[in-house]
Amino acid sequence: MLEFRLTRSKLESLIPGHPIDKRVVDMVAMRNACSIQHLKHPTFLCLPPRFAHDVERGLSAQELAEAYIPFWIKPSRFISHIFMPMEDSFHHSFCMVVDYDLKMAFRLDSWPEPLMVPEQEGLMRKVLRMLQDIMTSSTYGPLRLHTPPNLGGWPIRAAEGIPNCDTRLFSTAWVISWLNPEGRFNLFRLNGVLDDSTLRGRIAVELVSSPFNAHAGLARYWAEQWQRKRTSGRVGDILVSSAMIVTGQMDGGHHVKAAAEYSCAVADDLTYP
Repeated sequence: MLEFRLTRSKLESLIPGHPIDKRVVDMVAMRNACSIQHLKHPTFLCLPPRFAHDVERGLSAQELAEAYIPFWIKPSRFISHIFMPMEDSFHHSFCMVVDYDLKMAFRLDSWPEPLMVPEQEGLMRKVLRMLQDIMTSSTYGPLRLHTPPNLGGWPIRAAEGIPNCDTRLFSTAWVISWLNPEGRFNLFRLNGVLDDSTLRGRIAVELVSSPFNAHAGLARYWAEQWQRKRTSGRVGDILVSSAMIVTGQMDGGHHVKAAAEYSCAVADDLTYP
């Protein structure tokens, strides 16, 4: 349960114009979960899409508790948000965000199809009830006393401020943009604009160079070696820091290609152990 692999070809799905492979979402969720492991009481949880699949498959609360505690569902008394990417029966990506302060669960969807809303919210309700069962179980430990007693019955609402994109093409990119790992998520200030190229470039570089990637050191080494061989000084052809991509100073798509081709020169996949 603690390992994901992302092949170079899957990483290249982040190149603008390509449908993003769902394994990238797995890896982003893994990155977020890894980032809180050193905290005694994290303020957010981020679960992978397969949690909802496991709930749909009928796994019991005990089975899920044993599989997802303590890595994915880390006991804490200060949780404010739970992030969970999901898919409906048509493999359309959307996201559930549980807000502890508002005592609500929000459905974030870049292409809301009215006919699919009942199915999506039905799945969200099942997941909420299962989360309550897990987080009040003995496996969760003494901190189960801090789990809201009515978590499974909290209202489900559609988040506002998200434009209807009229296409499924960018739904996965939108979901990735909502998986905020730093706790700055604000349901009342959702960005209605998706900077697709910047997002893809930033995620590619973050996943490749992140300390949670077992091959990150080798990736950075070979990227530096490749950079030293370039004499033209064309920084647009070089794998640069994620900070420069975040600020939009360079073309994201080009750097995704650089990240995929040069940062992964040593190994065929990225591994988050």
